[in-house]
Amino acid sequence: LSIQVDGDQKELRDMFDVTPTQGINEASFLIRVRNPDLLDYERVNQINLTLIAREIGAPERNTSVPVTVFLKDMNDNTPEFTRSSY
Repeated sequence: LSIQVDGDQKELRDMFDVTPTQGINEASFLIRVRNPDLLDYERVNQINLTLIAREIGAPERNTSVPVTVFLKDMNDNTPEFTRSSY
């Protein structure tokens, strides 16, 4: 059994990683953030991706599941002031 983010979603494959990528019979797995710089709440607050599980061997079978990731807003910008002193 191999598990991965849908290959048609390249930007999402750059954002997220699935570990482990293979399992036998049943597998627990973890979706990890590969590149946190690509996750910006000001740009997008929700990400939809598809995980695909493929059976290795013949006949090859697969299934998919939609996953929604909700981002939380975080104060990641440096404060800007209009005057040098107040």
